[in-house]
Amino acid sequence: MTQSGFTRTTARPPTFSRHAADTARLAASLAIAQLSQMAMGVTDTILLGSLGPDALAGRRARREPVFRRRDAAAGRAHVG
Repeated sequence: MTQSGFTRTTARPPTFSRHAADTARLAASLAIAQLSQMAMGVTDTILLGSLGPDALAGRRARREPVFRRRDAAAGRAHVG
């Protein structure tokens, strides 16, 4: 025993299947979040589409600066 009362043991590295399972678990949560955001955007578009073209144009004008800042932060030039 060491002075702190704990022994130092060497842990075996995780197996490939363990890494794959952990990665799949992370990927699944990210995929669910992305699909949820996409579904929210589709729902907004359907709702605003039923209100008319002015409502859709207003949503586009409101969201455009957000997309420009996101693209600039990611280092991409905005096309369009």
